Amino acid sequence: MSRRSTNTTRNSVSMRFVINFLSFLVVTIIGIVLIFSKLSFAAPAAEILETIAQSLAFLVVIFSSFYYARSKRNVWFLVVWAIGVVLIVTSYFI
Repeated sequence: MSRRSTNTTRNSVSMRFVINFLSFLVVTIIGIVLIFSKLSFAAPAAEILETIAQSLAFLVVIFSSFYYARSKRNVWFLVVWAIGVVLIVTSYFI
């Protein structure tokens, strides 16, 4: 009996791990930001951490929505997803 490796399972599991880890990181950073925002001397650090948390939250949403759009097997889902990503990125940097 030979063992065959299935790369698709491994890739989806590892991407799921990345998304879950980023979600955990975002929640942790948001908690720290909320505490820092109450302290007057830590306001600049809170702003930096808030920007990082927002960026990571956008990445989590972008990654998870891509896998949803890809699972629909219709090019229009990917087109709408790409338009949404472009809107998020451009509005974030403007």
